Amino acid sequence: LFALTRFMSARADNRSFTALNQVMAKYEAGKAGKSDVDRLNAIKTDFNDFLNQFGKKGAGRIGRMIFAGISQEGGDLDTAANLYTQALKDFEGNPFYLNLIRTSLGQVYAAKNDAAQSAAQLEAAVSKTASPLADTALFDLALQAEAEGQKEKALSYFKRISEEFPDSMFKEIVKERITG
Repeated sequence: LFALTRFMSARADNRSFTALNQVMAKYEAGKAGKSDVDRLNAIKTDFNDFLNQFGKKGAGRIGRMIFAGISQEGGDLDTAANLYTQALKDFEGNPFYLNLIRTSLGQVYAAKNDAAQSAAQLEAAVSKTASPLADTALFDLALQAEAEGQKEKALSYFKRISEEFPDSMFKEIVKERITG
């Protein structure tokens, strides 16, 4: 009975990854010459159908993150925030993905002009050990502090990037911001 259960579960997972690949192939095929909004609108129904059918499977959890990113790029920030929030639950206990999600969610909230939620997500991403995007989260926090007129706070974030992430992709911008 256990072997049959494992076989059926693996088969369902294979179907879910096949379905995700099909949705992604359609998305990639429809990218040429279209705006982010048009690409989102062209694939939204397919992704929603996929998530309704496979949302609890491994491929569904990965697909939710992908669709959140596509929604973010397409300007549907409410959908992106909802999907990233669901993804936080999907990847609970996996610090690598949690930090990726928190950084993206922080960027979504910043785009929605919700500085408090943005800072909360970005700070959570930075505070976790071995965060893959800690420098990105710090950079976003620094830009947010600058936009709010908090120059000293922004400078402290820039200095942290410089000290903790000397090879960051932001190192040149950070140098300019620190030196004024």
